[in-house]
Amino acid sequence: MESDPHEWHYIAEGARNVVVAYTGSSHVLQGHVLRLGKGPPGPPENPSPAAEVVGDKFVNRGVPYPVTAEFLEKLQHHIQPHRPQFRLKYGLDFARREALLLVDNTKFANARSTYKTIAIELKPKCGFLPRSQHISREVKRSVCRFCMHQHEKLRKGEVEEISSYCPLDLFCSESQCRERALRSLFATPQNN
Repeated sequence: MESDPHEWHYIAEGARNVVVAYTGSSHVLQGHVLRLGKGPPGPPENPSPAAEVVGDKFVNRGVPYPVTAEFLEKLQHHIQPHRPQFRLKYGLDFARREALLLVDNTKFANARSTYKTIAIELKPKCGFLPRSQHISREVKRSVCRFCMHQHEKLRKGEVEEISSYCPLDLFCSESQCRERALRSLFATPQNN
């Protein structure tokens, strides 16, 4: 199911992946995005760790989509002008032979194209405290990793304020804690 690289447009990217949306006429690919790996290759990642926590009903794992080096090279050239400058250190990994085809969750199936949508990616981080006997510092048993990193980032001047979000709240059984976590994500959005 090879497609023309010019039928895909740049959406966004992170440190390890680029996401492009299909804009061509194939009914099979309409409403889908491709998640493409960037180089250099890192350790293998679990494509859907959330599914292990919440189950497949709430997670779109996607399906493998075959790609060629030629497709990736052309796509790289096509999307390059749209990529942010600070992400240009690594391009697409031309050695990969698969991408991940996912439903485009920024589009509603029955919505008119004039509607604008916003997609927010929540990265809840580690929502538990470790219990290993190998933990040498007691603080690690009572303060989550995300919150410790917030203090470190503030100390280094990487953030102006500490996020009020704590992953322990998001995974708490009490609804007011979960609500506080979501409100905090909006109040001080940061990536850790």
